[in-house]
Parts: sequence; structure tokens; C-alpha cells
Amino acid sequence: MAFLFNIKKYLRELQRADDQRKKHWLVSVSMVSMILIIFLWAVFFNLDLKPTNQDKEITAANNQKESFWQTVNNGIKSISSAFNGKISDIRNSINKSLESLKKKAEKTNDFSVNENAINPPISNFTPLPSTPLP
Repeated sequence: MAFLFNIKKYLRELQRADDQRKKHWLVSVSMVSMILIIFLWAVFFNLDLKPTNQDKEITAANNQKESFWQTVNNGIKSISSAFNGKISDIRNSINKSLESLKKKAEKTNDFSVNENAINPPISNFTPLPSTPLP
């Protein structure tokens, strides 16, 4: 219990400390936590997981265990091929859009003006009564 009390006391002192000390602790704790996360990530990839039947056949054919960097390299290849596929899909959709815009820009409209619509006959209007000004 004394250990937890000392931690709480130290955290209260840190809360009241100047900004430079707070920033120092923020950077230090962030660096340590990121190093720990990267270390755990690397260990996780190097673990031997139970292979499926298909994986057993593939590893039996290859007869070698992939290292961490081979796994990362395979992942990068997979991601880059998926990325290139998406880029080609985007290019195709942009080309289709540009072609449809080009067709719309080249399209011309023919129209005619009805003279009666512009200048209606005056006989349809009712005259306004005249009002004297004050």
C-alpha cells in the first residue's frame, strides 16, 4: 500500500510541476511505451502459431521456416499488389468520368424561340386604375 501511496503522491507532484518537467515525462513515457509495443509486435510475429492443414502442406513443400523479415516482405508485397489494384480501379473510374464529361461538353442543344412567349399580346392585360398622388 505504501508503494501505491508513493505513486499517487509523485503523480500529484508531477501535476503541480512546471510544463518543462511534464513534457519531459510525456516524451519519456511515450518513447518507452512505443519501444515496448514494437518489441511485443516483433515477438508476436516470431512465435510459432499452430499451422492449418494447408499451411502444413506449404511448409512441408518449402521445408523451411519463414523469418520475421520474410513475413514482413511478403506482407509488403501483398499490400503493394492490393494498392496497385485499387490505383488501377481509381484510374479506370477517372477515365470513365472524364469520357462522360467530354461527351456532355461536346453535346449541343438546339432550341427555338416562340415569339408569342416573349411578346405576349397586350389585349390580355387589364388596365390599372389611376390613383392621384397626394
